Amino acid sequence: MAPLQVERTPSERDLRWFGAIVSFVFATVGTFLGLLVIPAVAYAVWSVGACLTATVLWIRPSRGPVFRLWLRVVSPIKSASGSVPEPEIAARAAEPGSVPEPETAARAAEPRFRMVPYLLANFVLLVVALEVTLSFAMPFNERPRRFAYDSATGYGWTPDLDVMRSGGQRVRTGALATVAPVHSVGRTVDVLLCGDSMLAGEVASWPSGCGEIASADLRASLPQTTLINLGVPGYGTDQSWIRYGQFAHLRPRLVVFLMHQNDLWDNVTSFHHMRHKPRFELQNGVLTQVSWPTPWDRLVDHSWVAALIRTRKAMVRAPSSGDDRVRLATAIVRAWANEVEASGAKFIVAAHHNPLRPAPDDFSQLARDLEAAGIRTLVLNRELPNFEETGIPDGVHWDTAGHERVGHYLGKLLVKELSR
Repeated sequence: MAPLQVERTPSERDLRWFGAIVSFVFATVGTFLGLLVIPAVAYAVWSVGACLTATVLWIRPSRGPVFRLWLRVVSPIKSASGSVPEPEIAARAAEPGSVPEPETAARAAEPRFRMVPYLLANFVLLVVALEVTLSFAMPFNERPRRFAYDSATGYGWTPDLDVMRSGGQRVRTGALATVAPVHSVGRTVDVLLCGDSMLAGEVASWPSGCGEIASADLRASLPQTTLINLGVPGYGTDQSWIRYGQFAHLRPRLVVFLMHQNDLWDNVTSFHHMRHKPRFELQNGVLTQVSWPTPWDRLVDHSWVAALIRTRKAMVRAPSSGDDRVRLATAIVRAWANEVEASGAKFIVAAHHNPLRPAPDDFSQLARDLEAAGIRTLVLNRELPNFEETGIPDGVHWDTAGHERVGHYLGKLLVKELSR
């Protein structure tokens, strides 16, 4: 009997491309589920897609479930076009006296490393597909692009980026006085405002953030003064201190640190806003840095896939007690104040807690410790009348009226200090 002539079956090359398409579909569906804030379901879909891909690429195709799916769906189409279905091929090959095609035996003996190109192609296809998909979907969540990698603080505002404020308005980051003014103020600056999202004006409508109002009031009274607002959402005391160091060469006359109660927790956090951040500890009474940003954090600036993965990673906080957090925050502020005063400038802490709740014990202790250390500390909850009436629309940030109240207070404080 003549050798059985068989055309190339889909079990080798075509099936693996079919597996790449299947895994792409699962990855795309999982991505959109992740964007709908259903991470558990998204991870489950991704896992199924990964298992199917592994089945196609690394398990003998004739034993895989995807291969059986191929026989049911694709083989009938192949038969209609005149090709021989797989079951018939197997039956004919088992007939007495049949001679296997040499190519079939050679293909069966192919080493596994021949599958590597399919694996690489599948991986590249998935990454490209996800990047394209996320480039259309992720802009609705602008947080990954609002910030850029910083080797010292972990992240900072992306220079001159059009971002959506929590209040619903689009603002250029340069207009937030966080980046652009540095290039135009000359060699010195009068005031540096340091802090987190409160100073950056979260929730408030533009230009009604407390930093913006304080800057406007200052320039109205002292037109020749220069001010830089270094507030960045999510910053702890440690990052604000490091951020100040990046601008210390401008030799400010006054440094004001707007400190929120959540700084106590941010200082023991080593991962925030999808990136690693610096963290300090008190070791035998010495302030020591134990955590640093990593170069891998740059991927978030350039890859939507990396941003999505990092979005699902929770903040990493070191175990600590309330007393430990107070001691750490006090040590950071004390070191910062010493650095500022050594340059001949003034240093003021404007501390505050949620106006709708009583002062936490650790916050009250922090204020007492800072004052005992000789650091000028102004507790806004005591300084501002009726501050407890301030609205907190998102449970954390002041509303526009609260920003106006704090902004005008800071403006008067700046004018008073710079007029002396």
